[in-house]
Amino acid sequence: MLGSFNLGLLREEAFVAKVNAMKLTSTPLNANDVNWGVPTPVAGTPGRAQLTLTAKPEAAFTGAVTYTYDRLDVEEIFNVSKEDRVIHSIGLGVTTAGVHDVLQQISSFYGIAMQASDWTNSVLTEDNNFAGCYNFTLTPTASNILFYGSVDLKIWPKRQITALVENITETEGLYIPSFQTPNPQ
Repeated sequence: MLGSFNLGLLREEAFVAKVNAMKLTSTPLNANDVNWGVPTPVAGTPGRAQLTLTAKPEAAFTGAVTYTYDRLDVEEIFNVSKEDRVIHSIGLGVTTAGVHDVLQQISSFYGIAMQASDWTNSVLTEDNNFAGCYNFTLTPTASNILFYGSVDLKIWPKRQITALVENITETEGLYIPSFQTPNPQ
């Protein structure tokens, strides 16, 4: 069974790094040497999947291997507490924007390498309680080899959070204050 993954790597590299670290193959795997299957859920354990990797003709090995492993629940990865579900951003303002439009900001905020092909492009909807704030659901696609589940997140524009806190740290265009998300009155 594969264990944890380095989420700073892209999905295939993270998977291969884990396989190679555990010395599960006689020849170290290279992500480009295999055709990647689609994870098949294993009944009885949420997140458990099987993934078959098939060697390409130019690979240093032949055949196919199937791994059984536990994918990561996005609810656990992106949610330490409800307050940590809030991504503080500048530059929104388009109510028809989707998750793919802000995926780079989500990736930078959480320090997780994310690719658009791994996530559904759900629409960002304006929050009824806070003008300029957007709610969305982050859901991996069925072919996502690292994640399963979904989590609701929120993006706050800079102008909103500057009125709520005094100390704001800017990181790669994200504004990250240390405060509890206020409850609407």
